[in-house]
Amino acid sequence: MNSRPYSALGEVLDELARKRNVRGPYSIANYMKTRVGEAPTGAAVSQWMYGDSNPTRENMHRFADAFELSKREKITLSFAFTYGQQPPEDAYSAAPGPSDAPTDAVGGQESASERPWWRRFFGFD
Repeated sequence: MNSRPYSALGEVLDELARKRNVRGPYSIANYMKTRVGEAPTGAAVSQWMYGDSNPTRENMHRFADAFELSKREKITLSFAFTYGQQPPEDAYSAAPGPSDAPTDAVGGQESASERPWWRRFFGFD
């Protein structure tokens, strides 16, 4: 058994998987393979969890799809993937603040490039 601690991303992956009774990198890889058909190897997931390598964006999408993450869980995962830490509490708010939500001149709607990064990351809206 490895006594090294998980990286910030590894802790989030572990927490999200354990909520669904999946424990350990090899079990995560098997679960992903079963649920979405494509998955990284258990060794690759282990490397992500210990911070020895970084998953691709596509593999984070596969993880989110396989584990059927909620919007809040997707925000937590994307923040850990991008910044290596938990998001601040205001990252979970549904309505961005005035400085975070530029609008276009037609209809007052945000353009796709102006949406918060985490909404673009997981394809919200």
